[in-house]
Amino acid sequence: MAGDYRIYDLKTNEWLDDYSDLAEFVTILNQTPINDLPCELEKVFNADQYLHYAALDVLTGNWDNYIYNKNNYYLYHNQQTGLLEYLPYDLDNTLGIDWVGQNWTTRNIYNWAPSSEDRPLFKRLMQVPQYRDRFTFLIRHYSATVLLPSHVSALAQGYINMLIPAASADPYRSLDYGFSMNDFTNSLIDAAGGHVDRGIVTYLEQRTQNAISQADESNGTPSIFGSWINADFPLINNGTIHLSAGDAAGYDISWTYSADGTNWSAASVMLDNGTGADALADDGIYSAVLQFSGTDPFVYYQFNIFQSGNSIRNYPCSPKTLFLTKTAPGLFINEVMSNNESVITDEENNYEDWIELWNGGTAALSLKGKFLTDNPGNPDKWPLPDLTLSSGAFILFQADSDEEDGQMHCNFSLDADGEEVRLYQKEQGALRLIDDVTFPALNPDHSWGRSADGSPDWITFSGSTPDASNSTTGISLLKTDAVMIYPNPSRGIVNFNRQVKQIEVFDITGRLVRHSKNNYSIDLEGLNSGTYLLKVDGEFRNVIIQN
Repeated sequence: MAGDYRIYDLKTNEWLDDYSDLAEFVTILNQTPINDLPCELEKVFNADQYLHYAALDVLTGNWDNYIYNKNNYYLYHNQQTGLLEYLPYDLDNTLGIDWVGQNWTTRNIYNWAPSSEDRPLFKRLMQVPQYRDRFTFLIRHYSATVLLPSHVSALAQGYINMLIPAASADPYRSLDYGFSMNDFTNSLIDAAGGHVDRGIVTYLEQRTQNAISQADESNGTPSIFGSWINADFPLINNGTIHLSAGDAAGYDISWTYSADGTNWSAASVMLDNGTGADALADDGIYSAVLQFSGTDPFVYYQFNIFQSGNSIRNYPCSPKTLFLTKTAPGLFINEVMSNNESVITDEENNYEDWIELWNGGTAALSLKGKFLTDNPGNPDKWPLPDLTLSSGAFILFQADSDEEDGQMHCNFSLDADGEEVRLYQKEQGALRLIDDVTFPALNPDHSWGRSADGSPDWITFSGSTPDASNSTTGISLLKTDAVMIYPNPSRGIVNFNRQVKQIEVFDITGRLVRHSKNNYSIDLEGLNSGTYLLKVDGEFRNVIIQN
């Protein structure tokens, strides 16, 4: 905290108010001994990706950033890799612009941060030989490629020529620090005075020349900087595994796996030549096809860089877990509705998409550490609230992309044309699939549910049972004369989609509490909150009263 506000703010999943991943990252970064830092840091942070940004910040003179001004960046928790990633923004104070009296063309590339202030993400990484060497390589690489002055000059001149007509006609242009059209057209070479100390190309010529002269002699040590699995479940005999690797020319990359963490099997060398499982040649992404057999629920895996048959480095330092099968059933996705127009409202009286879960086990289940998603590539997209679901109980989540409405609201909605919903839980530091369903296009107020609670068979219902059993006693399958009731839950009036001849309402003891005939609705106002049995023309439905 700084005064009455937080130094860091969540941009997503705000209702969780969970800063534990940030706290873990900060603790590791600041308290881990330097010799142990790579192995510990790379468990939670994409270090190599940050080094790319750090090199580009230094070369472009981006001083209003984390390294110099502790400003203008996000930390993003990448759901695919499980790692935090550094994302910069607001890059206007670059390429020769200065407001703080520094010469950014000559400032030492390794001492870019203020000497009297802490910047552990940059300063501590520069104390690690492999990170400093990687940073040095990237300084040389970007100086000779994308930031080559002649390349930038040609690219930028094209932009200037394209913009001249609009810039000249802009009546507000002169209000922007008083810059003239001459300042604009000559901005590649000339300074504009004030805080614009150099032209863009002039700045890059001086900065890249000085940066290369300041750079250490690099030994070119390769770096593995991330890995991810692109596969589906159950993953037994196929699936593709991808590994990102940087500056690995002249090296071989392979992966190994183990069912017990002790006995390891070597797999084939991974390729970056555009053949087999590899998509593009020489893009720095090495790929191989996994080949597993048997029924092992998971394997441990690790990547290796070799040169002339000698192992140089393993990534990650500790093996990662890959689940090959679903977990045992117990918690089920029981029913989904993707086009809710009049069936059931949320607490704000809005008709939202919904997902129903059912605990089919014999014991209560905690929902903590479990996740719902509509994107298999983002398995922990929405964490379930820390609630306990009793044996045989149902729970309903609103899939409305509106977490601000409460802990029962997902951060995604459902596609009425059909899509996939998955349920995961975290085991051994990895995510394991519990259940999944692919539902078809659904008409308004129709749901896709199991024919009976926990059944492997899925059917379309015209009379859905949100937060209640899918027993066919209480469900009307698709029929032209099927009765739909809405809203459910209700705070009073329950409506029907057609005139109902005989309407009877029973409480949980079987006592008749309301009845009506030849009507399009029934008034349940005054009844206590709870579940009631509604009999409409001989068919039974559950209705929930919320007062």
